[in-house]
Amino acid sequence: MPGSSRRIRRRSTRVCGSSTPKPLRASIREAWLGRAAAYGGPVLITWGREDRVLPVRHLADSARAFPQAEIRIIEHCGHLLMAERPDEFLAAVVPFVARAEEAVAA
Repeated sequence: MPGSSRRIRRRSTRVCGSSTPKPLRASIREAWLGRAAAYGGPVLITWGREDRVLPVRHLADSARAFPQAEIRIIEHCGHLLMAERPDEFLAAVVPFVARAEEAVAA
């Protein structure tokens, strides 16, 4: 979507007072990773390469928490993958959901 990045930045500035996202607090991240390890079902991790809310360097922690995960990094994309790169996001999600539905039905 042309201009969507500008719209997202403007909206973020109105809502948060800044267009620069603050990093996730370590305590929240660690608590989430601790709970995530208990889940054994299918997992798709999609990550924007330019995500400043959860930088891609955190991907390794998520991959360790979900060793069964399929991982898709979307280039030229920040934190809002669905809005910033909808085609690439759907190209990852739709086949994943189809495979998960097939597995449940089997």
